[in-house]
Amino acid sequence: MKKLRSYLKTTYTAMATYVLAIDKSKDTEEFNQSLDVLNAVRKHYADLLTKRK
Repeated sequence: MKKLRSYLKTTYTAMATYVLAIDKSKDTEEFNQSLDVLNAVRKHYADLLTKRK
């Protein structure tokens, strides 16, 4: 389970970094929407973690 979490975190970080870099360089609607989705998911899970504590 620990290896899976590590792999998923590494993959997610690489994808988020890629989307952010492309969004900043090209500023196209496709990557703007992708970044908005990533931020919405992050906020959702951050809110869930806040409610647990």
